Amino acid sequence: MSHLFVMMLFLKLLVYHAGSLSFPFSIIEKEFEREKGIQVERISGGSRYLVKRITELGLEPDVIAVADYKLLYKLIPEYIDSFFLFARNEMVIAYTDKSKYSDEINSDNWYEILGRREVRVGRADPKLDPCGYRALMVLQLAERFYKKSGIYDKILKNSGDRFVRPKSVELLALLEVGEIDYAFEYLSVAKQHKLKYITLPPEINLSQYSFEEFYNKAMVVVENDTLKGEPILYGIALLNNSRNRDEAVAFLKFLFEKGKKILYDSGQPPLSEVVILR
Repeated sequence: MSHLFVMMLFLKLLVYHAGSLSFPFSIIEKEFEREKGIQVERISGGSRYLVKRITELGLEPDVIAVADYKLLYKLIPEYIDSFFLFARNEMVIAYTDKSKYSDEINSDNWYEILGRREVRVGRADPKLDPCGYRALMVLQLAERFYKKSGIYDKILKNSGDRFVRPKSVELLALLEVGEIDYAFEYLSVAKQHKLKYITLPPEINLSQYSFEEFYNKAMVVVENDTLKGEPILYGIALLNNSRNRDEAVAFLKFLFEKGKKILYDSGQPPLSEVVILR
């Protein structure tokens, strides 16, 4: 029996990660297991939900990766000492050929199409998934950018909460079967699942540091947290109580080195240099 096989029998690294990281992390998991002989168990979900699993349920992983780095401050100092910024993203409007007005929608008229009464729009739950509150921020910023009031209320009123899901990747199935016409998604997710998508202006897609001041004008209150619009940055941390600390460190090292190309190839732009925050 090989040494690597014996290690895999006894070691299982538990990684919580944002649903939008499922595609690249599935590849990273396989590559890491093959190279290091360390078995990885992944649990994906909305990033706010994953943080609540730790703070409210006491279910601690070895590593947590979230789609909004600021959520990790909720874990300092009890659960983590510091964390790393490692990837970016941007918001898009995803759709398919089955979507109503799919042959008409473009980067200039998307908000008019989504505001039509018969169009069904899906989004993530802002209480559980950052993509959910970022969708609301995009709509707020759109009103300022296009200088048109009512965009936010009209689009949200059309679909209400019928097509709100715990994590943004759960909207993909609704798109594919035609239950919804459009979904607020991350660019990486749209690319990974070969969806059509509308690219939004950089002033509202939450991707550019140069527009941070404008993004800050968007504000969403989620469970007593007042959140301002910011460029999308992903964060990852090692838990203080990790039972597999050496293996968790090895996973982070793998992500920051070989994992960067996997992220890039998956449409998830890695930061050129990993940034540590405390």
